[in-house]
Amino acid sequence: MSTDMTQEFTAVDEQRAWQITARRAVWASAVIAVLGCAAAFLGGSEQPSVALLALAAVLLVWPAAVVSWSLEVGARSRAQVVALVSVVLLVACASITGMVFGGITAVAMGLAVAAFGLAAGVLLTCVPWRDPQRAEQVQTAPVRVVVPRAAGDSGAAYLGVLSAAVLIVFIPAAIIATTDNESGRLWLWSMVIIAISGWRLAWLIRRGDRRLYEMTFWVFTYTFMGLAALAQIREHSWPVTILRSDWTLVPAAALVVIVGCLAFLVGAYLSARLDRFRTWEQLAPTGERLVTISYRKLLALTVFTVLFNVYYLSKVGIIQFTQSREQAFTAYDVVWRPGSLGILVRACTFMSLLVTWLAWMRFRKEMSAAAEAGVAYTKSQKMIAVCCAWGIGVLLLNSMNPISNARYLSGTAMLAATVAFGWFATKARYRTMVMGFVLALVVVFPLADAFRYSDSAEVKSSNPLQSLMSPDYDSFGQITNGILIANRDGTAFGRQMLGVFFWWVPRTLWDDKPKDTGIFIANGRGYKMTNLSAPLWIELFLNGGWVVMVLGMALIGFYLYRWDSRIEAQMRVAQMPGVLGSVLPFYLLILMRGSMLQAMSYLMFILVFAAMVRRSPPNVGGPMNKRWLPRSMSYSTEPQHAPSTTRQKEIVG
Repeated sequence: MSTDMTQEFTAVDEQRAWQITARRAVWASAVIAVLGCAAAFLGGSEQPSVALLALAAVLLVWPAAVVSWSLEVGARSRAQVVALVSVVLLVACASITGMVFGGITAVAMGLAVAAFGLAAGVLLTCVPWRDPQRAEQVQTAPVRVVVPRAAGDSGAAYLGVLSAAVLIVFIPAAIIATTDNESGRLWLWSMVIIAISGWRLAWLIRRGDRRLYEMTFWVFTYTFMGLAALAQIREHSWPVTILRSDWTLVPAAALVVIVGCLAFLVGAYLSARLDRFRTWEQLAPTGERLVTISYRKLLALTVFTVLFNVYYLSKVGIIQFTQSREQAFTAYDVVWRPGSLGILVRACTFMSLLVTWLAWMRFRKEMSAAAEAGVAYTKSQKMIAVCCAWGIGVLLLNSMNPISNARYLSGTAMLAATVAFGWFATKARYRTMVMGFVLALVVVFPLADAFRYSDSAEVKSSNPLQSLMSPDYDSFGQITNGILIANRDGTAFGRQMLGVFFWWVPRTLWDDKPKDTGIFIANGRGYKMTNLSAPLWIELFLNGGWVVMVLGMALIGFYLYRWDSRIEAQMRVAQMPGVLGSVLPFYLLILMRGSMLQAMSYLMFILVFAAMVRRSPPNVGGPMNKRWLPRSMSYSTEPQHAPSTTRQKEIVG
């Protein structure tokens, strides 16, 4: 009988039932909101937990409404699932926030986060307001798809809304609730940065396209320019690397970051508009073919890499991961004095290891594609590829380990390895990695410096808030220092960038060679500590003020969006981008923190070694002959579409 009763409810009946339930939910939410506001007002401003609990109650009305509606229309299983998920999520979030932050306010925050996720998720998943007639029209309407895009299903929409709420509302709210506001309304400027970067990250999660360059750019902006600035401004305390700071420059520094982010978005938008004129068939083959690695060139680079790494280790010590960072640099300084060619030796051995290992990982995927196309490699080639990948991997782990190296350098290698191992291969993994990246920069990044001065771990911060106050997150404060210097001394058009482009010229031949922008800021402020960050915004600003900064950020946004489109094309074909697409998106983190001048030597070797192993399109013969390759994987100089009638006549004529 229950089955017959369930069948009596048509789509129109379900919609009418939802309309009645929704009216009741609106009234219940309004009553709870009024009672919550009254309780919060009577409790005073020192009781934020009351307001948070009221917010959670208002939001929980809607999952309860969906349960009630499901029972009314006979969807008992759906009601049971929603109820079970609600209980589990509420208990889990409240427990986690209570253990991490402590106190009733943290528990209330966890309940509010869980309630928002439940309300958005349940409504977007069940979509009880769906018009059945409109849905039928959409399903039967003809659709012309030019470029494949994200599915746009309710699950992706839910993830986007939930991510936006967590990034823009709940994480900043947790910082606000655990800090003392001693700077008036200055902290509101950081909230604008958090809103822009958090919205873009939520958009990336919603789309699911593997946009690695944009991911790195916005994660850095969100954590270093947004969250860290929010905590430091509210506490009215800069990191110890920022002395005698002028707090009146906070609005100007925030405006530099905001305008730079908007210029980046404009550049990305223009790049996206241009990409719309290219069909997927044009983008995929030109985005990247699978056959990209030259086997012989890769073997030659492997021999060079092993020999050069053995030479380097013979000078500084064979086993590197047993040394602290200070011990490793002491051994390095004994052999190569500061300012000598030693920096090139170190950069060459590290980047040759990383590029060679990534090239072998990519080459193994290309062998798999060749096997699927019916052409098998010899057993010796397969064995050599496996042995080289493992051997170079061991040398890479020894040399670029996170114990004896700077965090940014070892972090680049580890993140590139995650790409090679397929952690970004699917949309779901990419979405998880974006949120994990944010968490890693707030929690794991400060802990990665535990072996800096000793071979035993020394943790400097006990909680994420204390980490955000450390010198690791001095980027926003250094922008205020850079603006102060620009206002006082003016900007020299292109001078600092001239040093970046000609970094390879020794100072013995160029006495007036510009210093790293971080050192330039330290000297201008009279600091003894010169190891300061110089974020990309202030690098551009000091090279020509607002005009150079806006144009530079727009160009960066334009090209990063285009390179990300190429990475997405590579991912859809091989589930791994090429060598440059695997390492440069994460090396961008070093370039964004600055100074750019000190990062150029490693960047040069990345580009040189990646170019060395790149395979040119084969003409005839060999296992890479395009005749056996699928059309989407082959090198082709022919047009992707049939020429027009007029063009055919020209060809015949």
